[in-house]
Amino acid sequence: MNTVEKIIKKKYSKSPCRLSRPMYLTPKDKRYEKQKKQLKERGFSDSEIWSLYNSIAEYMIPRLVRFRKTTIGYPGNFESIKKWHEMLDDMIFAFVWALECDDWPEELDKTAEKKHWARYRRGMKYFAEYFLDLWW
Repeated sequence: MNTVEKIIKKKYSKSPCRLSRPMYLTPKDKRYEKQKKQLKERGFSDSEIWSLYNSIAEYMIPRLVRFRKTTIGYPGNFESIKKWHEMLDDMIFAFVWALECDDWPEELDKTAEKKHWARYRRGMKYFAEYFLDLWW
């Protein structure tokens, strides 16, 4: 199992869809009750938009992983599902890297770090480009 798969399994296998409590806050926090009320009234609280990219990435990772496992089709401009799976892998990597780049568990030299950032940009580009193809 590679590092990305380990991180996904350990940290992102359970995904928030509708949260039962505000993210990043404990009941002792003075903002907790207000944000709990926001969560009940509108389905999300301001705690989720404090770092919106985190919330989006945490939501997307397990869904993209599941989508990759279950999808049997691919966009019409591809010759095979193999290429589609490779692009989905880059998308998944991009969301994981967005959350983990500051705490990456491996020591990366400058060359490896540049490759990771290039793969992140490629994955996000694919996500934007093929957003409407994420269905089966």
